[in-house]
Amino acid sequence: CDFRVTRVVDARGQECRTAKLSSQTPFVNLHLEPAPKVIAELRPLFPSAVLVGWKYQLHGDRSSALALAQLQIQQHRLDASVINGRAFGPGFGLCQPGEPTREAPDKQALAELLAGWLRAKLNRRAEAGLT
Repeated sequence: CDFRVTRVVDARGQECRTAKLSSQTPFVNLHLEPAPKVIAELRPLFPSAVLVGWKYQLHGDRSSALALAQLQIQQHRLDASVINGRAFGPGFGLCQPGEPTREAPDKQALAELLAGWLRAKLNRRAEAGLT
């Protein structure tokens, strides 16, 4: 979650403090603030886990989207990052440090790609005695 709700205001400008908003409410304004980046906290908590981020990029082009995925990997010490969105183009990419991006045309292919990638990664760790 990139943002969290700090206030909900109804059509009259009154702050809504109920746990549920009525579907009869004509409109509401949500006040948002940036949420803490959970991904930044994962590697220290789980040093040997396989961590995969996700970058959904609308703006820019394919090369800038791929650069942002690589930056996410570097900044948060991830094993990989999945990239998609208008900037990347159709389908999904699986980015890894120092490796070419592997592509999947749809969600099913992405799931299969990730499952195979994870199996291979865990097998390499087991063979190296790192499990």
